[in-house]
This record gives sequence, C-alpha cells and structure tokens, in this order.
Amino acid sequence: MNKKSLFYSAIPIFLLSSCSIKYDVFKNAEEEVPEFVFENTKLVRYENNEPVLELSAQTLEQYKNKSEIYGKKTGFKSFEDGEVDNQGSCDYFFTDTDKELYKLAGNIEFQNKSENMTFYANKLMWDSKTEQLTGTKNDYVRIQKDDAIITGKGFSSSGISKSFEFSGEVSGQIGKDKDSEEQLTEDEAETKLSGGAE
Repeated sequence: MNKKSLFYSAIPIFLLSSCSIKYDVFKNAEEEVPEFVFENTKLVRYENNEPVLELSAQTLEQYKNKSEIYGKKTGFKSFEDGEVDNQGSCDYFFTDTDKELYKLAGNIEFQNKSENMTFYANKLMWDSKTEQLTGTKNDYVRIQKDDAIITGKGFSSSGISKSFEFSGEVSGQIGKDKDSEEQLTEDEAETKLSGGAE
C-alpha cells in the first residue's frame, strides 16, 4: 500500500468548516481549500509487516490532486528494526510526499535516539532524498547531547556524514550545573557533540 492510500484508508474523513492551517503558517502555499480534513488521528506506515513511520496529529489536511499534507499539533516517530529511532513533535507540519520534503514549525522537539541527541527549534526542514536537516538563517537551533548544549543560527545537518554545522553565531556549554559550565567555540562544540574527545 502506498503512502497516499494510507492517508485515505486509515482514518475517517471530515469536511473543512474552518480556516486552513495552510493559510496561517505556510505563507508560500497556494490559497485553496483542503479536500479532506482528518481530526485526532494516528497513521502508521508499514514495510515488511514492521512499522517504519508513525504520525499523529490534532488536524491533518489533504489537498486534491496534490501530494501535500498539512498538520497541526503533530507528533511523529520513525522505527529501525521495530524500535523507535527518531521521535518528535511540533505545532505545525507540512509534507510533500512526492518530493519527500518535510517542514516543521513552532515548538519543535526532535530526538535522535541512536545518536542520543535532542534538537529544539522553531523552524526545521528535512529532505528525505538528500538526508539533510536544516534550519533557517536567522532562527536558533539548540542541540543537547549528554551534558553538552550548543545553540546557533544557520543550522544544517547531514544524515549521511552524521555531521552538522552552523553558518551564523553559535555558543555552547558543557556541564549541567553552573560550577561546571564551560563556554565552547564552534569547533569544540562540534567535537563534543559528534562524540570526539571529551
């Protein structure tokens, strides 16, 4: 079963009676009314009888003849060998399933369990084809791993090379209490968070 069929068969369908998520959050989107609105729903995608992706939302909107889906108050999980590998939540969610492009906005919390890293941001975009996670030029992204925290602007990360960088200002600290906090340079923070020398 493909991704589109899942959205049509997994949940009840409700007609839109209020303003679209699309109008309020994703300003570059065309102004049109969604064909379907799904309320308080959870979708699970399976491959070889194993869950690979789970999406829950207060509201999901599907558009006619488009691969675009918009969500509000969204939670998501991805699975590796039946175990949760990544999970997160955000206020607003957009995906283009044909382009395998995902945009998150508002109170984003994203956990990568295999790397033991948590990301906090206001805007993030994930390109599944290139495995790139990026923030915007002027918005801060905070990354926490163990007792290290780094915050910066212009965030980008590669799922292939398992590396990340900031193109703008960046700051960080090591230690959870004030006595052990240590200010980091960008290079030191990257080394600490990528599992390099302590």
